[in-house]
Amino acid sequence: MYMISDKPAGIKAVQGLLGINPSGIYNKKTEMAVKELQRKTGLRENGRVNYETFLAILENRQEQADMAIYGNYSGTASFPYVKGMNGDEITQLHVYISNALDLYAYDHIYPKGSYYNTDTEKAVIFLREIFGLGGESGVDSVLYTRIKREIFAHWATDV
Repeated sequence: MYMISDKPAGIKAVQGLLGINPSGIYNKKTEMAVKELQRKTGLRENGRVNYETFLAILENRQEQADMAIYGNYSGTASFPYVKGMNGDEITQLHVYISNALDLYAYDHIYPKGSYYNTDTEKAVIFLREIFGLGGESGVDSVLYTRIKREIFAHWATDV
């Protein structure tokens, strides 16, 4: 875990991933960038880089790279996603949901296609329960980020 005044070599890497000057010292600017990322991704805003925050930093960097390659589509254009929606964003959501369901050995429902239907709704409710997020059957930015983080964490440890 990294926090104010730390100086390990990994801090330069974290700073570089956050897009700030890699001084190698965990300073106020680094802390503020970490807090902003934590707020944006629904993590606890404590300014410390633990495992979950580091995964979010890596994921954020990957999204930036994807945007540079594929354009402005980030999969977060029209939150919340709700029953009845249709389009490429929902198709991508279904891919993420199916991958997340695989991690929890839940093979009853695999939503497919570009339409947010009853199967999508059931899967979302199941994932909200697993993550302790409660709420409705829609997908907000917090749930979307959590689903992606679970998949990324699994891939990172599955190597």
